[in-house]
Amino acid sequence: PPATVFFGEVGLAGEVRAVAQPDVRLKEASKLGFQDAVIPKRKTREGTASKPTPLRASEIKHVQDLADLFGR
Repeated sequence: PPATVFFGEVGLAGEVRAVAQPDVRLKEASKLGFQDAVIPKRKTREGTASKPTPLRASEIKHVQDLADLFGR
């Protein structure tokens, strides 16, 4: 089964916040054999797309989004 990496900072209200150097983290996780990632929702400027990732990435804003990914 494909390996999944998770990263982000969880706040007391369950919000998932960004962490430093997400692109570097994703690139390194890819080198280590991870194929999927669950990461904090990335902010984009209007009119620009978020950067592509070397992994299949699911972006979440709240821990409930993570539970939804697992079908709960």
